[in-house]
Amino acid sequence: MAEDHLKERVSRALAEAVGPALAMDGLDLEVLDVTAGVAQVRVRGSCGCCPSSVMAVLMGIEQELHRLVPEVDYLELAR
Repeated sequence: MAEDHLKERVSRALAEAVGPALAMDGLDLEVLDVTAGVAQVRVRGSCGCCPSSVMAVLMGIEQELHRLVPEVDYLELAR
């Protein structure tokens, strides 16, 4: 159940740290799973289908998430 706790921490960190900024741009992140240091997320919203926008956003989010939850090595974008 440690991974369930980690998923909750990741969800909370994303909601509190980056959620408000993403919402201003019409984006939302859904945490699908966190396993072996990989947080799998789905991007929803107006820019969710533009690969370049999503990748730029994810790089910044990944850095912030790693600072807040060091157990997460990287983000993986789910479709």
